[in-house]
Amino acid sequence: WERVVLAAGIRRRARAGWMAFALGLGLTLAAYVLPSWWPFFCAGGAGAQVIGLRFLALAKGRSPAWGLLGLCSLIGMAILLVVRSRCLNCGALAARREFECRECTGPMLG
Repeated sequence: WERVVLAAGIRRRARAGWMAFALGLGLTLAAYVLPSWWPFFCAGGAGAQVIGLRFLALAKGRSPAWGLLGLCSLIGMAILLVVRSRCLNCGALAARREFECRECTGPMLG
């Protein structure tokens, strides 16, 4: 039962990360449509992207500091997607598209 709850929490973090990153990207693109509001949209967009990548990094078992890659926008997202996940229980690295740890059978984001 605990593994099911933990796996649901990982998926929830990843979903929140994707939504925040998409919001940030939308705000950044809106800055080009409304140039007079450019500083506000860019600052809000960068902040939302950092928060989104922070949630994705936590879902992958990484440090929240990886969220600072959000300042690099799409390049930061590509870097975080290439980084392998870690098990939240034992810290073992996961193979690609692996949703359960080989060592402790703990859940992880593939």
